[in-house]
Amino acid sequence: MQFDITSLQRNRGVVQAKSRADEQAGRATLKYIDVYDLIPSEDNFYAMSAIEELAALIEVSGGVKQPGLVVPLGGGKYKVIAGHRRRLASIFLVEKGQYRKMPCMVEETSGEKPKDPEEAAEAAEIREIDEGILLIATNGQREKTDWERVQEVTRLRALLERKRQHQKIPGQTRKIIAEQLGTTPAQVGRYESIAKHLTPDFQAEFAAGRVTVSTAYDLST
Repeated sequence: MQFDITSLQRNRGVVQAKSRADEQAGRATLKYIDVYDLIPSEDNFYAMSAIEELAALIEVSGGVKQPGLVVPLGGGKYKVIAGHRRRLASIFLVEKGQYRKMPCMVEETSGEKPKDPEEAAEAAEIREIDEGILLIATNGQREKTDWERVQEVTRLRALLERKRQHQKIPGQTRKIIAEQLGTTPAQVGRYESIAKHLTPDFQAEFAAGRVTVSTAYDLST
């Protein structure tokens, strides 16, 4: 998987266009995959809410219409990058006797194999970074809590810093994050202050939605 952080946009259509382009270039394939062969990403931090409501929409629509995005794990299993809620909703419907398979764009990770272990390790790390970036990119338009927005900022910064160890990324990190998440550099700074300086007890209250983002920022300073 090759993914350029500078090409990200807020709207999900760009990511869908990437999948279509990858399919045309032979780097991705649309497959219908058994929902029990789809493994959620360990990096997914978004809330898995309103699953039954989503299942009802899928049922009315006659199945999942927007494919998920997955990468092969081997042994017939696939890691979900985008589509975690669709996966859970599909499992809910399977238990009612419907929709055992879910459409997914499979990003091919094979290609020219690295010549030595060091190159292989670097390729694996870049692939892991790209998967983390895509996970955030494909959740651009969903409803989010303030805690999830803070997580997006901190995780995207960490991913960018890791990627900069391997590839040149022009621009200031905070500005890139703001552009990709559809916010301002000042707001990114507030989120980072919350992540770095809010005490653990208040972090827990903030994550539970019992502390507002403005209060969390004031407390962090």
